[in-house]
Amino acid sequence: MRDALKKVDEPHVIELTHILFAKTIEYSIGIAGPTRLMVYDVLGREVVKLVDEYRPIGSHKVVWNANNMPSGIYFYRLETSSFIRTQKMILMK
Repeated sequence: MRDALKKVDEPHVIELTHILFAKTIEYSIGIAGPTRLMVYDVLGREVVKLVDEYRPIGSHKVVWNANNMPSGIYFYRLETSSFIRTQKMILMK
């Protein structure tokens, strides 16, 4: 996991942590530019847009306060001009 912090040739999600109902999504991008990070429910509906702006090269983190969301399966999607990745997360209350 620490090797991913040293080498940021392509964007990727590094780590997902949570405290109570807040999820911290840490990610790294290797090319500066427009970046989007969204959370979707299991039906594919966008729940929240966490990032939708220019981001420089390097590691970044964002916190999603899911206090008002029901327990269930969610997907978070990282998009840059050259990369898209979607990963699953489980919210349990």
